[in-house]
Amino acid sequence: MNRDDAAAVVRRYYKAFQAGDAVAVHEALGRVLAPEFVLDSPIVRDRLGAPATGAQGAAIAVQAAVLLQHAEVTSLHFTIDGAAVVALIRFPTPAGAVWQSEHFQLDPATGTITGLRSFYDPRPLLSR
Repeated sequence: MNRDDAAAVVRRYYKAFQAGDAVAVHEALGRVLAPEFVLDSPIVRDRLGAPATGAQGAAIAVQAAVLLQHAEVTSLHFTIDGAAVVALIRFPTPAGAVWQSEHFQLDPATGTITGLRSFYDPRPLLSR
C-alpha cells in the first residue's frame, strides 16, 4: 500500500466520526474497519482488561464519536510498506485538549484497518 492510499484509509476513519448520529458513524466505520478489527487504548484496557475485538471494538469506536468528531490530525507517519500509520491527533474535551498518538495496522489487500492502538493520558477523559 502506498502512502497516499494508507493516508486515505486513516482519513476515512476520522471522517467517519463526522457522519452524524451513532448509526451513521457505525455504517461509515464499517466501511473502513476490518471484521477482525482490534482496538486497544488505556480506557479500553481499564474497562475490559484487554483489547476489544471485532464488533465490540467497532462499537467502542462509535462511542468515541462525540469526542473524535472534532479531532484534528496534526501529522501522519508511515512504515516503508505502508501497512502501518501513526497519526498524532488533538481533540477538544470539556476538560481541555487531549493529544493522542494512534497506531494503525492496515490490510493492504482490502484497504481496511485491522488494528488500532491509542496512546494518551486518559485522566482528562475520566474526570468528566
